[in-house]
Amino acid sequence: MRMTEDLRKALASGQGELLRVIDPVTSATYVLVPADEYARLSGEQPIEDSYAVQEAVAHAEGWDDPQLDDYNDYDARRLQKG
Repeated sequence: MRMTEDLRKALASGQGELLRVIDPVTSATYVLVPADEYARLSGEQPIEDSYAVQEAVAHAEGWDDPQLDDYNDYDARRLQKG
């Protein structure tokens, strides 16, 4: 199916917002999103594609703090005690 000129203009004027389209027969609402955004939202992209972002967020939140190393060894220490 090809996009109509009206839909193209509506998407262009949305300034990054999602475009909602209502079916006049069923009153169902649909949301048009770019295919790459849909792939990201639906989990179709390989998880490996998100590793760099996950690592950056973890570092920004202090997960590389040496004081957190105790948490990395928690299970091993718990087993030694118990």
